[in-house]
Amino acid sequence: MSNFNARDFALNLLKEPTSRDKQMFVGASQFSSPCTFCVAASLQYSYAQMQGHPHVQSEPNRYWLGAVIGTAVHGLFEERGALAVPTAVIEKKIYLGTLEGYGEIWSKPDFLHVDERICLDWKTTTRAKLRFLKEASNGAQPEAVELSGLIAARYTFQKYLGQLMSYARGLVLLGYEIDTVSMVFVCRDGLTDDDVWAYTTAYDPDYAEKVFDRLVRLWEYVHSGQDINDLPSKSGCFECETEGRV
Repeated sequence: MSNFNARDFALNLLKEPTSRDKQMFVGASQFSSPCTFCVAASLQYSYAQMQGHPHVQSEPNRYWLGAVIGTAVHGLFEERGALAVPTAVIEKKIYLGTLEGYGEIWSKPDFLHVDERICLDWKTTTRAKLRFLKEASNGAQPEAVELSGLIAARYTFQKYLGQLMSYARGLVLLGYEIDTVSMVFVCRDGLTDDDVWAYTTAYDPDYAEKVFDRLVRLWEYVHSGQDINDLPSKSGCFECETEGRV
């Protein structure tokens, strides 16, 4: 019998690095985080890597599989979306701005429906988390028994919205017209049509500018050598809660 290990083979295929994994500069998915400390830490880490300090390493992600599944879902939308809307702008690398002493900031919006003037962002989640995300989008107040779930969802929702507005801002800088943005959530454990949900709202250029302006200020803070540990964490930030910062 062959010594071929099917599980190890599958794991190796799933863990094959993508272009996103190899990205060195921060992008909208990082700097849109509501957590001031985490954005500064991302800037500090990426800048150290660019300066040739390989000893500065990030912790490996124990919960990597969800991200891989998300990448696979993005690939499906990319393939089928291109066929459904030939004029769509899909995964186009766009310029968002420049941080002096750091470099240019670029990102790749998932999907721009040019004719409908709407920017779409595909997200994967779970049915349990989707319930909280819906409540967070409506500004619901948390019940005591569900406090942590809704706080985490509020954090995630704010991060996703900042990311999506930043994508739209970059596309507008390129000359595209955008009226609307939409986050489309697909449950990895979904069973029916109800497990796909979209949050759609008007594009807010002021919101997008504030997100980028904060990035500029945080880079100035990091680049000046100030201690990022003096910066606050945000309630609902999984990384900071894991490290005991909040």
